[in-house]
Amino acid sequence: MTEPTVQSHKRLLSLDFYRGLTMFLLIAEFSHLFTYMVAPELEGSIIHTIGEQFHHVKWEGMRFWDLIQPFFMFIVGVAMPLSFYKRIGRGDTYNQVFKHALQRAFLMLVLGWALYCIDPGKIVFRFQNVLAQLSVTYILAFLIMRKPTVVQIGFSVVLILITEGLQIFSC
Repeated sequence: MTEPTVQSHKRLLSLDFYRGLTMFLLIAEFSHLFTYMVAPELEGSIIHTIGEQFHHVKWEGMRFWDLIQPFFMFIVGVAMPLSFYKRIGRGDTYNQVFKHALQRAFLMLVLGWALYCIDPGKIVFRFQNVLAQLSVTYILAFLIMRKPTVVQIGFSVVLILITEGLQIFSC
């Protein structure tokens, strides 16, 4: 690896803004702001129309809120190479960075499960939340990050085919 330039030590402000906006949207959802925006007395108003975009719909198209999870995946995908190459540039070995990636993925998995594992009357472990999903994709992305582009694209196509196959044949 080549030594990073002074420019590479600066933060990518657009990514920080994007991450902050996504976190703001999640906090607004957690505080039920979007629920208030779709109150019956606001029906027909621009506030209600905007508020509808922040609720999922069951297989009736897509709304803005359906993009929040992909936003996180994109943010992590952009930040990972920047972070890892910065660490390599500081002198960390690939194994040290890999160990850190494993620890981070494990922590995301545990936190994701802890946030959503208690279902009525039983403990469940699901990958239906962003943190648990990120824990898996984080390690997979790390493992192929330094591979040639054709390998990365092929791996992505295989993953898409696997998930589509699971979706089709698990019904």
